[in-house]
Amino acid sequence: MQVARPLKQGLDYYPMDVGFLRDIKVRRIIKSCGASSIAVLIWLLNSCYQDEGYYLRWTKDLPFIVAEDTDVTEGHVQEVVKKALQVGFFDESMKDNYEILTSAGIQKRFLAVTSRRKSVFLRRDFALISINDDNNSVNVCNNSINVYRSTQSKVKESKGKESIRDMSHDVIDGSVSTTTKTTTTKDNLSISSKKFRKPTLDELIAYIKEKGYVFDPEAFMSYYDANGWRVGRNPMKSWKAACAYWNKNEKSVKGKKATQGSQSLSREDLDIIKDF
Repeated sequence: MQVARPLKQGLDYYPMDVGFLRDIKVRRIIKSCGASSIAVLIWLLNSCYQDEGYYLRWTKDLPFIVAEDTDVTEGHVQEVVKKALQVGFFDESMKDNYEILTSAGIQKRFLAVTSRRKSVFLRRDFALISINDDNNSVNVCNNSINVYRSTQSKVKESKGKESIRDMSHDVIDGSVSTTTKTTTTKDNLSISSKKFRKPTLDELIAYIKEKGYVFDPEAFMSYYDANGWRVGRNPMKSWKAACAYWNKNEKSVKGKKATQGSQSLSREDLDIIKDF
């Protein structure tokens, strides 16, 4: 009996933007932590893509491993990661809730590189992007359809009916148990991942208190309720990241009211909040 080869999850390569060092988030990290932070960031990105494909588990030994490979101290690695979370290079909520390093940008690149694979897995509770992002039809957990990404947003399907497995994951004692649900369709398939949900006022107040932020939660809610919870022209991905930069802006603007300070966010600050 021939044993099937395990499906490859990680990547052998990934695209890096030629403007990586000019990215405002990277520039802020370098400004705060020095040029050696570049090596740390690239090490972390490589590991995200190489191992799980779209995230990296943050363990107690990881700072030591990164420090050994990049010839810096463990404390420096921790400072770089802390700053990367603050500026949105990595998603703060994923680190807080699941002890992983990831971002919407990392997940988009992973799906772009693996779009021609027969099977691609993305844990629903780790997803920071919409499955219909850019109107592309992508299956979060098991992509059994040959996906073609184009500017016309068309999907090539194999002939006949296609079966999609919707896999939900529960972590129990460090292991993952998987439940499989099968649906069948002839049409173009579109499955939604975890969608953005704005916080309640009570949730916002609790989060502000937990983080020690100083801004007015009602002003925050009023501002984003008025603009449809958008950052610039893009839908908001993480209200917690928005809180971090609202608080930063609040403390940096002196002699102005909270609402004035919040509404005077610069284009540079708005760019930082955008998903990496």
